[in-house]
Amino acid sequence: MVRIFLFVALIIGSAVFAQEDRTAVNATKHVPNKESYSNNLDHHIQTILLTNARNHFELGNYQEAFENYQTAAKADYAEAQYELGYFYQFGLVVDEDQEAAQNWYERAAESGYAYAILRLAKHFSDDEKPEYWWDRLNSNQTADGFYIKGYLADRPGSDLPNTPDEYYRLAEEKGHPRAGIERANYLDKSNNIDRLLKLAETGHVGARLVLADHYIISGDIEKGISYYQNLVDQGNDKALHDLALYHLEDGDKLAGKKLIESAASKGFEWAVDEMARIYLGQYFEFGDDDPLKTDLEKASVWALKAAETGNYYLLGELAQQYKHLGEMEAAEKYYSMAVNERSLGWKAFSFGDDFSRQGDFQLALKFYKLELEAGDIDAYGGLGDLYIGEQGKMQNYPEAEKWYLEGARRGDPGAMFALANLYTMEDFVKQDFVAAEKWLQLYGKFNFPSSSVCPGEKAPGAWLFKKIADNTTSEQYQQAKESVNPWINANPAARHTLAAKKIEDAKLHRLFERFLTLC
Repeated sequence: MVRIFLFVALIIGSAVFAQEDRTAVNATKHVPNKESYSNNLDHHIQTILLTNARNHFELGNYQEAFENYQTAAKADYAEAQYELGYFYQFGLVVDEDQEAAQNWYERAAESGYAYAILRLAKHFSDDEKPEYWWDRLNSNQTADGFYIKGYLADRPGSDLPNTPDEYYRLAEEKGHPRAGIERANYLDKSNNIDRLLKLAETGHVGARLVLADHYIISGDIEKGISYYQNLVDQGNDKALHDLALYHLEDGDKLAGKKLIESAASKGFEWAVDEMARIYLGQYFEFGDDDPLKTDLEKASVWALKAAETGNYYLLGELAQQYKHLGEMEAAEKYYSMAVNERSLGWKAFSFGDDFSRQGDFQLALKFYKLELEAGDIDAYGGLGDLYIGEQGKMQNYPEAEKWYLEGARRGDPGAMFALANLYTMEDFVKQDFVAAEKWLQLYGKFNFPSSSVCPGEKAPGAWLFKKIADNTTSEQYQQAKESVNPWINANPAARHTLAAKKIEDAKLHRLFERFLTLC
């Protein structure tokens, strides 16, 4: 793969060199410097590697992303070094290695990469130098460094010397893409409207967007719309989005629909999604004069277009509409499409759960099996719940245990939790508190993406934790603990699911850290 990139870079470099050569023939004003040419070629290669690494990561090709980041990192590209730290910290396509993660973060930090410094300060500071990385961050003069300090200065208890406004201004001047909107948001939040207005008068887009929203919320609708419209006339997509939604929800619904339809025709993904929602009736308020009535035929056209860009949830919504109309063939068609795609580990939609809650167990059984065909492992837990039979129907505990085990083997934390609960019960299956503790520990290992972003939240099902703890000795706890990793190693599907969860967790961390909503 690297050879391909080298070949591409050589072509680019050759083209540059050929242009220089032609210039030299016409007028001998410039003779290419061999060392300079070599440096430019290296830069081309590393730029290609970084671009491909980012694209591979977003597409889920983590091995290819790792290889590209690794090559660029060894050539001292700080961003690549920082990303390698992620791979090692979370065990993505490599074994988890906190020491290696810290080493790569430190190499990136040596180059002044602010996010690496922040990660070291928050997660890798030792007792000997607890303030060292914070001091490094405070002295960082990069766009990212000022942006991070703007966020930190806005948090309670900050001892940074400047205001968030000042840090965001400095970040914006250095070209940070989000600093302008964050600066405007801070001025709005601190009720510094005069500063915000002066900023808007300079043509500042972020300030004008925030002012538009501010006036809409405060009731000066005409002024808010004028700010939005001015930005729309200048081609601002965010203003078009916000103005269209305002009209759909609180203003002229036909005007909102017209704006969204125009944006959708230009290929804006958010507008395609909103067109589907319009025809699904999500903006219809049941008034005789409401123009946005449900039209499932048109909704299906837009929902399918939305699915092309990865939003399968609207197909689930469409299926739900057909189900309410009793058109089960259409419901199954769109539902089967919807459950094929999942985002951050949750289902696009669940008819099985729907019918189970309604007490229609035969239809629930049918749709859970449809979910299984679509590869939705959560359906195993749903099937197990059906056979627990809390409402006196289909009660069959060995059958429930069978489906829970199938789900657990594929890495479903809900099925693991259900097994832990099942093995604490009397007279249903054989009571086994060591097995219950094992499944509870596995549940904790597999149920981590959201909780590990912001640790410290109270775990669900505390009553079960207590019940098992009250009935196990420390030796039994250790016995259960020692069985966890061998069980994972013996179940490839669960191991694969755990690896995928780690990847999603890392992507969440990346998202949270990039936008600074860190805990």
